[in-house]
Amino acid sequence: MAARLLALLAAVAVLVLSSSLAGAFGGNGSAPSAVGAAGLSAAPAVTAQGPSAAVAPSVGSSTPLPIFSPVGVLMDATNATALVESEYGDNLTEVSLKTDAVTSVVGIGDEPYPQALALDPINWTVYVANSGSGNVSVVSVGGADVLASVTVGASPDAVAFNPATKDIYVANSGSSSVSIISPAAKIPEVIATVPVGPDPDGFAVDTATHDVFVACAGSTNVTVISGKTNSVLRTVPVGLEAGAYGSILYDPTTKDVYVANAGSHNVSVIGGKNLTDYASVTVGSSPDALALDSKTDQLFVANRFSDNVSVIAAKNGTIAGSVDVGSQPGVQGGLAVDPTVGLAYVTNSASDNVSVISVADLKVVDTVAVGEDPVAVEVDPVGESAWVANEGSSTVSIFQVSLVTFDEKGLPKGDSWSVSIGAPPVSVSATVGRGKSSASLYLEPGAYPYTVTLPSSFGVARVTGTNAPSQSAIDVSGATSTFTITVGPIESLTFKEVGLPAHAVWALLLQSALSTGGPLAQNATTNITSMTFEVVKGSWHYDLTKVPSPYVTSKLEGGVTVGVHAVTKTLRFKEVAATVLFEEAGLPSGTFWQVNVTGPVDVSVSSENSTIAFALPSGTYSFEVWNFTNYNPYPETGTFTVVAPHHSAYVVTVSYAYKT
Repeated sequence: MAARLLALLAAVAVLVLSSSLAGAFGGNGSAPSAVGAAGLSAAPAVTAQGPSAAVAPSVGSSTPLPIFSPVGVLMDATNATALVESEYGDNLTEVSLKTDAVTSVVGIGDEPYPQALALDPINWTVYVANSGSGNVSVVSVGGADVLASVTVGASPDAVAFNPATKDIYVANSGSSSVSIISPAAKIPEVIATVPVGPDPDGFAVDTATHDVFVACAGSTNVTVISGKTNSVLRTVPVGLEAGAYGSILYDPTTKDVYVANAGSHNVSVIGGKNLTDYASVTVGSSPDALALDSKTDQLFVANRFSDNVSVIAAKNGTIAGSVDVGSQPGVQGGLAVDPTVGLAYVTNSASDNVSVISVADLKVVDTVAVGEDPVAVEVDPVGESAWVANEGSSTVSIFQVSLVTFDEKGLPKGDSWSVSIGAPPVSVSATVGRGKSSASLYLEPGAYPYTVTLPSSFGVARVTGTNAPSQSAIDVSGATSTFTITVGPIESLTFKEVGLPAHAVWALLLQSALSTGGPLAQNATTNITSMTFEVVKGSWHYDLTKVPSPYVTSKLEGGVTVGVHAVTKTLRFKEVAATVLFEEAGLPSGTFWQVNVTGPVDVSVSSENSTIAFALPSGTYSFEVWNFTNYNPYPETGTFTVVAPHHSAYVVTVSYAYKT
């Protein structure tokens, strides 16, 4: 799931969804939801030349799964199943989370206009609130069969599961009531109907007291129903259009309930023993969606008409920040937080994209194009991906943004370093404190070239991390990727040759002796007596890639260890050759003739003497004999093999005859 970069379907609830596809625990809730190396040359910045990749590769470009007018999906991580509801499709589509394949399509009546889903994890059934037909369909998970149809009030727009009572709560916006369904009977039935305020539109369940909070968008209040007695405990005054589109949720950390008041542009905080609206936090224009980050306990509020997201510190009820996003964010529950990766996702229905916000920095780190009129968004609890329902294009999309972290080891305290990644590159940097430092950024999955920049006296010894790092690039996949950059002081490693003639050309390849994650290889070619590399201390391996003929060395490859001081390695060469004699017979004295030899060494010699001599290293050679008179040589061409050293000369006899 995590590595997929294709459009699939949109999720709006992990366990329970209400009218805006908000959870029984309130609103959308907060779903709980690399290596190779920077090697060193003489320069401190080292580039790993991996495959070309943009920092934000295109996502959603694959053919999306066509689902007519999708408005949400309920994901069951236990059974690896998703049920996608179609507002005007009169059905639910079941999809396997393992194969991404549609396994069945379930009809749920004539013009039901489903508005919300809730999962009963005890009986593995899904309850679908059908606003158009005034009933609730009970669908089996996995079997995808309609088990029952329960008549409730007019226009049911929200549904929630109470984990304490095991009952299902249905908000009937057309009859200002809540129907309570017990699944305990063989056929689920309504066991109580509780009058509430006008247009009930969302639920939040207090998991400590098991009371149910009902946001009544047609009024300025929230009705609190006892989970024990199924009766109204009290009515709490809040703001205008309270909890419209299901924007109400419960915070298990503070034990408070948050209600977005779209008409008064604020968020009410309900809590305390007396369950009063003890705080009111002003946000943007028309707050329509809420999501809570369970790690930082920050409340994200999507403001539809001010095109921003307000962030409230839940602990003290103050504004922690505001993030500008696209046009008309958060429609129909289009806001979700992934606490594992530290990202918030908000759909921008008028911009046809999704803004991805860093929870830590409260900044947009990516903007992902999706389908037309994206509404609900949620995090896949299996793959840590974002799922988006594109109601306008009747498609659903899925994409992933990964948290990529670089940990540095080896620099002294106070030194700074950076990593540039991608093409064009994006950089992150850090300053070492207490012996270790980290730098993070967000990337969509893919392979990325990268550059590590260090202080001039340090270099990269190795890079290790997620997905078996290679020398060429980091490979980002999954919800998180972590890479460790081990560095060390740079020292000089010099290779000195002895035995070659002046200006002889020789070459060497130097690479780390580490089995994985070592620095990039370095090549050098020279026609002088030495070559020097700047390397990190440790073990290195060298290969002589060019040795001038007819010279050899006892070791064409080997190892060398670099410590805290400069190291010089001496390479000794010696000439190894055999003498090859070409003797002619038949030419008049003083006549020029020529022999061309090709093989490991190519050489041509002409002479007016009767003998031509070559000093050749071991190998197989071809020869061709020429003359410049009216004589034919025999043999004119041929081959011979030299095995050096050889104590006597190789002799090739050539006979010439006059041309007739």
